[in-house]
Amino acid sequence: TNGLFHGMKGDNENDDSVQWAIALGAAHSSGQPDETVVGAPGVNDRIVLPSGQYLLSVSGTFGSTHNHWIEGSGMDATIIRQTTWAASAPLMSIEASGKFVMVKNLTLDGYGLDNILCNFSCEYIFFHNVKFINTSRAIQIGTLAKHVSITDCVFTGLKNDAATPGPIISIPGTSADFNFIFHNNHVEALAPAVAGAGLKGINVTSDSSSDNVNVSIK
Repeated sequence: TNGLFHGMKGDNENDDSVQWAIALGAAHSSGQPDETVVGAPGVNDRIVLPSGQYLLSVSGTFGSTHNHWIEGSGMDATIIRQTTWAASAPLMSIEASGKFVMVKNLTLDGYGLDNILCNFSCEYIFFHNVKFINTSRAIQIGTLAKHVSITDCVFTGLKNDAATPGPIISIPGTSADFNFIFHNNHVEALAPAVAGAGLKGINVTSDSSSDNVNVSIK
């Protein structure tokens, strides 16, 4: 479904939160079965956001057992920006029932609030051609994850002080054999507010010595 069909403006002026929730609901109800997607059988909810700057004052939550596809028109063409809301509330959240999520071709702007931009708890997670800006905590992944791939993404304008130490990407305590791919990405933090302060980068850990964690960074 297209976000504009459900009243989203993307004009960098109007709050699109209500319309975003409606679009998510429409994507859920119109989801189509697709058994051909490797690693993601089941019903796929797809939401497309054309070029624009979408302001959200409320976290967007995907809570179904469906697979989720969130697509923009380009890294610098489609921007989803937080505005002031409750501390610690993520920009996007997928609950533990999720199976698969793909986010691609857009920018997620934390607006300097230092909330987590993407808090996903599902098995297969992919980010491609996504820019993360104005935060120190871009991605947090839950314990159900089996595979996370982050490719051709940009992390920039990252806050770097004692109050916002990151990590930029946090994947703590995976409960199964796990693959993490971090390829062809650009990471650039702001200068630290205090000499010697540093922003934590990537934290990947397992909850059991019997689990295998395979990491590829290049």
